Amino acid sequence: MPNWCSTTYKIVGKKEEVTAIHELLNTLKANHTEPSSFVGINLWEVVEALGGDLETISCRGRILSYKLSEDVLRIDQETAWNECADFRHFMEKVYPHIKIYYQEEEPMEDIFYTRS
Repeated sequence: MPNWCSTTYKIVGKKEEVTAIHELLNTLKANHTEPSSFVGINLWEVVEALGGDLETISCRGRILSYKLSEDVLRIDQETAWNECADFRHFMEKVYPHIKIYYQEEEPMEDIFYTRS
């Protein structure tokens, strides 16, 4: 059983790309039956929707909440052990005009990192 890592992404950049990610998350959320306060979008769903290879991109975890405010998309997610760098790099490759900043916390292994 993994230790759970809480990661917050803040996605900034070209407005059209940030909005496209937000719209994709809205579409994926609509396919779920959980209460509206719990998003529960699996990271692999995002990778798959964007045509990524699930065999080569580590995407274990799920999005718990997200919000678009003033052209900044905030995503709160839960992953196993640490932030999924493969997922972040994949997103930055698909959307080349964005930058993803993150903060990860996994207290059981003393992991507290940020990229600013």
